[in-house]
Amino acid sequence: MPPVFTTLLVVANVLIWLLSLGSDNVFFTYGFIPASPNVLAIPTAMFLHGDMWHLAGNMYFLGVFGNIIETEWGPKKFALLYAGGGVVATLAHWVTAPDSAAPLVGASGAIAALMGAVAVAFPSEKVNLLGLLGPLFAFGHRNVLAPAGVVLLLWFLYQWWMMLGPAAESGIAWAAHVAGFVVGAVTAG
Repeated sequence: MPPVFTTLLVVANVLIWLLSLGSDNVFFTYGFIPASPNVLAIPTAMFLHGDMWHLAGNMYFLGVFGNIIETEWGPKKFALLYAGGGVVATLAHWVTAPDSAAPLVGASGAIAALMGAVAVAFPSEKVNLLGLLGPLFAFGHRNVLAPAGVVLLLWFLYQWWMMLGPAAESGIAWAAHVAGFVVGAVTAG
């Protein structure tokens, strides 16, 4: 079955980004703000992105890893993992930055859950993470670069290191990435 849900998520994220252009207020209204938490903002924050590059990167990784998980596990399990990973990632950011007044936006925690699941369930799957020079949303197109398990372990270690060290105060939700990945890895394990 083709990755219909993955495709719908990409389309929804792009449309919401286009609708949010020119309005910084949208981040404070629908983003998750740890210093004044609103649980209703957890799902809406996952559809907002700070700029075109934030959106493009997240949608590329959603396409690559969403395709694998949705194709192998089906849309229902994919959707549960994506949503659950996004919620846990948001909560992890809240716990690690409870006084932050900056809105948390983006789908990276949910996408990290897909990445963690691929790393554990499909470690020998070949993924092309340098495919940004080709069609950005080439669902189903997997050129050989490296086994997913190796690439994703390196990605996870980098996220962990940044969370604990040099970029802990950068404004990037490193803990959300780490927590999302762990959710996916545990789910697949």
